Amino acid sequence: MSSNSDKTYFFESAVPCLRQRNFCRRLQDYLDANGYYRTEDHMNADIIMIDTCGFHQFAEDLSVEMIKKYFDSKSSSSKLVVVGCLTNINYDRLSKISDKIKLVTPSELDKLDVIFDAKFPISSIPIPTSVHSTSCFLRNFDEVVSVHISRGCAGSCTYCAGRFGMGKTVSRPLKEIVDVLKVCVDKKAKFIHLETQDLGGYGLDINTSIVELLQEVFILEGEHKFILHDFNARFFIKYYNDIKELLIKNNNKIAYLNVPVESGSNRILKLMNRQYCIEDVEEVLFDLKNKVPKLELWCNIMCGFPTETEEDFEKTKEFVTKFSSFESTYAWITPYADRPNTKASKIKGKINQKLIDERIKCLSKIVKLGSVFV
Repeated sequence: MSSNSDKTYFFESAVPCLRQRNFCRRLQDYLDANGYYRTEDHMNADIIMIDTCGFHQFAEDLSVEMIKKYFDSKSSSSKLVVVGCLTNINYDRLSKISDKIKLVTPSELDKLDVIFDAKFPISSIPIPTSVHSTSCFLRNFDEVVSVHISRGCAGSCTYCAGRFGMGKTVSRPLKEIVDVLKVCVDKKAKFIHLETQDLGGYGLDINTSIVELLQEVFILEGEHKFILHDFNARFFIKYYNDIKELLIKNNNKIAYLNVPVESGSNRILKLMNRQYCIEDVEEVLFDLKNKVPKLELWCNIMCGFPTETEEDFEKTKEFVTKFSSFESTYAWITPYADRPNTKASKIKGKINQKLIDERIKCLSKIVKLGSVFV
């Protein structure tokens, strides 16, 4: 183990997520400021910090598997600290791994100051201006600069546990975002991801909106392209008339636009509490694609939500078929899975996994080069 003069830490994310890149970078800046040096040797690190994800069941399982792996192989004198949204979503499961593991929820980061006897508290460590990476959810790029714009979600979808980990929307001031974006553009950034869990919900808490942000964003001149991910269909419909011309005029500045839709059945959408109908989704998305055919557009589809009938699935299939008839359209298809403390997990009429897999495979034959998780 290292001496007090060269304390070391090992940091890893169970499921690398660009929604969390700035959060993870801030934690590493915090450790750096308090005299720790990063190492790739977890077996001899003074601190092992694991960032977890609980958005999907498979992400939770990967997180737990990683925690167990590092706990079993670490030095007896090192501390293992677990952070990330899973600490809020399924604290009970994590706490059963070992009482020697330090669990720190996103709303209790000040506990880190006690664990590390910090000279510089976490509250003094600013959000990074930007974080560099080489991928962004649905696509691989030469280089992505991730700029944090908000944390949390304005929705209340019945199947989503992610919002328990993220909390309500907390938006970064508009001017602060624009100032950071200008620096990124001046440094010749190729792709700029507006990092958030809920793009359409930006600004609701600070008397502004995604409309005003996009107006400022698209003024910036350069060769860069923006990644517009997690633009909930509810807000895309709400703001479409205000942003339509912006998107059309500046389509060459958009790497891709992602609008989660989830289902083509209005009955299922209501059970999900998505707060829109599929006819309104089709109206705005298809109108945009007719006006800007080459704009890369992604949607998210969930298969197997509780009580999903063949009729419900056929409506989703109809939507996916129409959506995929446009060029440069892609879908990310995921299976439903019960998540802790969600309303959907309490709905009777669960769909068996074999049928869910069959429905996913059926849709995967329709989507063009889509990302499919089975």
